[in-house]
Amino acid sequence: MTLLAVDPGRCSGIAWYVDGLLTVAMTCRTRGDYRACGDMIIKAFPAVPAQLVIEKPRIYNRGAGITKGDPNGLRPLLQLIGYLAHAYRGTELIEVEPATWKGQAKKETTRAMSERRLSAAELAVIPPRLAHDGWDAIALGLWGLGRFERKRVFHGASDD
Repeated sequence: MTLLAVDPGRCSGIAWYVDGLLTVAMTCRTRGDYRACGDMIIKAFPAVPAQLVIEKPRIYNRGAGITKGDPNGLRPLLQLIGYLAHAYRGTELIEVEPATWKGQAKKETTRAMSERRLSAAELAVIPPRLAHDGWDAIALGLWGLGRFERKRVFHGASDD
């Protein structure tokens, strides 16, 4: 089984898993050119994956109709999702919001959680200077495989 995980953005993160193991991690720096990024991904991974897991962009409302960032900035990300979904027709497309798979974890936390869940062989395929977007794609793929469960700690809870 193959899984392609994509964290779309100005610098999109990409992770490829084969039989549940990470085999490739990379980023696509195209500064919002969704077609160039999509073409790069398709060229790198021409086979249709069994699953395509993509982080679905979310507009965060700060109240009174004010949003965090420019909602128009999400258009290229949505176009990339559509472009990949079309290119990989027949795959199981899983779109997931950040809050669903990682909660409010910061980039550093997400990376540390991913590193703890990867084998030595998987860690060996990660480029030494992989950008945080690449690490998010790795974590997203782990989530898609059921290997990125969040552990919750409640103060005052007992082991009874």
